[in-house]
Formats: sequence, structure tokens, C-alpha cells
Amino acid sequence: DDDDDDDDDDVAPEEVAAMPMSRQYDVMRERISRRRALDSRRFLEASRSAGGFSSFQLKAFLHNSRFNQRVKAARERAAARARPPASLRRSLSAGGRSEAQSRAL
Repeated sequence: DDDDDDDDDDVAPEEVAAMPMSRQYDVMRERISRRRALDSRRFLEASRSAGGFSSFQLKAFLHNSRFNQRVKAARERAAARARPPASLRRSLSAGGRSEAQSRAL
């Protein structure tokens, strides 16, 4: 069903996650606006019955939610890659010296 297709996005969640937050916001707003324009015809068709309209609303919501979840997961993966290892964080919090530096003193 093309209403529920996640592959019709023109930007990958990983690309969005790599952008500065202000640009991410702009991309997400543009995406929502573009999706609304594309979906307007489908909403009109679905509005002929309450069940069809509700079903289409749910599909649109789930589509956007899945994309947002994928962006969030990509952000978390990028943050994990950028985070120093726990051993380095511990040594840095202990005065900024590594264990080797501390032993040399």
C-alpha cells in the first residue's frame, strides 16, 4: 500500500540526524508540509467515510512517527560513536590525566 510506504521520503533519517538541530527542524517542517500536500487528495477521498478517514489519519501518523523514530535512532548512534570510551571519560573526570600519566607523576 503506497499510503504506508516509508521509502517515499526524499531524505534519509541518517542525513537528517547529521544536520545541525536548526536545519533538522527546517527539514522536518518541509517534509510535513510536502506530505500534507501529497496527502490532501487522499484525505478528500478518504473523508467520504468516517472509517476511511480515520484509517488514513492513522497511517499518516504512523508514517511520520516511524520516520521520527529512525531520525532519533540515527542521532543516538551518532552520539554513541562520538562519545569517548567509558575508561577515557573516567580518567578525564579524575583530573584530566590518563592512568599512565598519573603513574608517571
